[in-house]
Amino acid sequence: MRWQADIAGGFRYGDGPNRQLLASSDLGLTYIVADRWLATGAFTSLTTSYYHEGTRFSPAWVVRASGQLSYFFEDRWSAFVGVDQQQARPQFFFNDTPESPAGFQRQTQVQVGLTYRPAGRFEARGLGVAERVAPGGI
Repeated sequence: MRWQADIAGGFRYGDGPNRQLLASSDLGLTYIVADRWLATGAFTSLTTSYYHEGTRFSPAWVVRASGQLSYFFEDRWSAFVGVDQQQARPQFFFNDTPESPAGFQRQTQVQVGLTYRPAGRFEARGLGVAERVAPGGI
């Protein structure tokens, strides 16, 4: 298989009198480009909303997206280049009341690196499992 997709999501309601709503979602994609080349991407989001003294406040949220291209020299060494972007609208509490700032926070990172994995294999002979550690995923 050249593709792998991972998806997850969650929803929660509670936290007593604050009646907090929390929703999250995650998506991850991995693609084997060619022999020794691997591309990965991930997207995550988290949204939170509070209820206080009869008012539901604007939600706080964080969204993050990243991508990475890796080249494997051998089982244990790889070089990679990637980009990661995050944008957020946080919420702060002042006298137990949620307050939202007027703007957003944004952060972008470009990453270049070399990775060494000291454990190259996973084996559980009693269960009949023997496989190589695979990079990527969420």
